[in-house]
Amino acid sequence: MSSRRRRAWAMTLALTVATGGTLVAGPAAAPAGAPGYAPVGSSYEGATLAVSRDGGFSVALPDGLDLWIFGDTGVYRGDPGRMVPTGFVPGSSAAEGPYRAGQVPTALREVPSPGRPLGTGPSGPPAQFIPTATDEYLPDGSGRPCADGPGRYPARWASGAALVPGTSEVLVTYDDVCVTGPTHFTAEGWGFLEYDWRTNAVDVGPVDVFAPQPDGAPLTADLQFKDPVVDGGQVTLFSSVCTDLFVACSAGTVYETTVPDTPAALGDPASYTPQPAVIGSPGAWTPIDLSVAAYPDGTYRMIETTEIDGSYTVLSATGPTGPWLVDGTGKVPGCEGLPSGFCYSLIGHPELSDLSHLMVSYYDPAAGPDGASGPVGHDVAALVGIPDEAGFYGSTGDLVLNRPIVGMAATPDGRGYWLVAADGGIFAFGDAGFSGSAGDLVLNRPIVGMAATPDGRGYWLVAADGGIFAFGDAAFSGSAGNLVLHRPVVGMAATPDGRGYWLVAADGGIFAFGDAAFSGSAGDLVLNRPIVGMAAASDGRGYWLVAADGGIFAFGDAAYFRATGPDPLVEPVVGMAAKPDGTGYWAVDSRGDIAGFGDAGFYGSVGGTPLNRPVVGMAATPDGRGYWEVASDGGIF
Repeated sequence: MSSRRRRAWAMTLALTVATGGTLVAGPAAAPAGAPGYAPVGSSYEGATLAVSRDGGFSVALPDGLDLWIFGDTGVYRGDPGRMVPTGFVPGSSAAEGPYRAGQVPTALREVPSPGRPLGTGPSGPPAQFIPTATDEYLPDGSGRPCADGPGRYPARWASGAALVPGTSEVLVTYDDVCVTGPTHFTAEGWGFLEYDWRTNAVDVGPVDVFAPQPDGAPLTADLQFKDPVVDGGQVTLFSSVCTDLFVACSAGTVYETTVPDTPAALGDPASYTPQPAVIGSPGAWTPIDLSVAAYPDGTYRMIETTEIDGSYTVLSATGPTGPWLVDGTGKVPGCEGLPSGFCYSLIGHPELSDLSHLMVSYYDPAAGPDGASGPVGHDVAALVGIPDEAGFYGSTGDLVLNRPIVGMAATPDGRGYWLVAADGGIFAFGDAGFSGSAGDLVLNRPIVGMAATPDGRGYWLVAADGGIFAFGDAAFSGSAGNLVLHRPVVGMAATPDGRGYWLVAADGGIFAFGDAAFSGSAGDLVLNRPIVGMAAASDGRGYWLVAADGGIFAFGDAAYFRATGPDPLVEPVVGMAAKPDGTGYWAVDSRGDIAGFGDAGFYGSVGGTPLNRPVVGMAATPDGRGYWEVASDGGIF
């Protein structure tokens, strides 16, 4: 078990865990052709020969190979179910092989110790990758070397790796650890090295930036850095502290520090100034451990392990320094009801991930030829879906509002939203920027809805009399405020380029401004119930209207998929949202029940849950794989 996984649990748990392997989570619905559990093995292994590894970090190399760096590595021989240990590599080993996004790496070749030829023949046995430290001490204050006694050994456990752009160097970070028993260890120092993957040589280091002390005192957790992210000549590293831990982390802090990408700066202890990382309001850090990297879609993701049962939280950011916003939570499969051991060593692998799935490795003590009762785990891999639920970034549910909330709009990346109250007050959460409000104006009629600009740097508010209030980069293109309306305006939608918008009245009348094209209305129809909202087609050439009875009216190229009628929703419908690709839409009623049509999936609702105030609207995520409901008190679901 690596230091990044073991250190936190040692505070409260006395675990008996054998040398383990790395397992990767597989979802219930993987993409077509994707494997389920499959071994991340090397050609050295066979039916009677198994390699048990710990904590596999991986780095995509420019030559099309994938470099994996593991922790303590054991070699076992025998028949499945009767494996016996025959070798042990303390600290780390490495392997490499071809890779492909979405595919489990099953053709790895063991990498010999740096300084030896890589070779092209049959794979040899696992070999030590990071040189062993010679200056680690027993944690008893005696000053004796760590290796002084049976079952004791010094190790350098990898805590992260990243390719240095434009070079053949891989930056590897590690913890200096003194192991004194199967579940007892002390992380005494921290350092780095630079490894040349072309020549299989360590060019820089190992450099113990924070060197172990003769008394064997532990290094503070905030200085045990991991997961280097190299970008723009800078290296950002992360550390974490759980201050309230028992099985699950209830409270803690994530730290980050940025250092110039030079050996001199990386080797200078003064370069490292840990600062608390920012999590999007109202989130809270609960890190047993974490893994950070940039993913194929350009998003930086942090996978925060929150419980030893394999529970995790995925957070995203546009840059390595955050702010970090919660995407969703999950639990890796195969980790419940285990007779011994726990799931840990949760690590993400960007180069093996695709735009909709993460490759995530972790240890499962029940995996491998000896099963749950034996000492041999195994490296297993598959894909796990990126959390697609709408993230919670805050609400006004605990505030005393002057007027009720009447609508909401999401930011373009789905990592934030605005709420608008009937008096024009704006409440911004997540990465939604505040660009002004009408809360200090005297309004002729109350605000009834809002829409955001395509870049998220502005928004419009619409009042019941058709008055428009534009903020940020939202351009004013006209209003119905000077018209005599048959029925009040109840909602609005913006065109895709943000140069126009539609307003809809309760009788289905449509008012188009700017480059918003008029494609028809329900103003000349006899409606059973009034219109309560609208949504625009993604190409701006059509729109849908929804009535309080769930009736849907489609105009232009907006496709009709079926209404909710005659009355499948329990309470009156209060709003709708469309899938960005135009292949479906949702309607929501005041109780919070959701009805989806076309290929608009159902992701949950608060229908049937006692609410303080009724639901008044909804918004969809930009990928169409989630949605939010908002209540009149600003509660977000």
